[in-house]
Amino acid sequence: LESEIKNHDFSSLKIKIGRNNVKTEIDKILKIEEIINKYKRKKLLIRLDSTMGMSKLEIIKLLNNIDKLFIEYIEDPVEDVILYP
Repeated sequence: LESEIKNHDFSSLKIKIGRNNVKTEIDKILKIEEIINKYKRKKLLIRLDSTMGMSKLEIIKLLNNIDKLFIEYIEDPVEDVILYP
């Protein structure tokens, strides 16, 4: 992934999350943000897609532990939103 970020001029990167525990997902996103900073790709945005694979509390923990500067959006962030008032 690092070589793609370094050598290609795309504007966004879609990352699947929610398949691993929250700490692993946080570490993965932080590593990507580190690579973006390393190559000064400040306009590269990250699109996260959890496909409803995370709970509301997991998403909150994730967001509290990453730099949201590069996050464009989170697609399908939680399981059935009707469950939450």
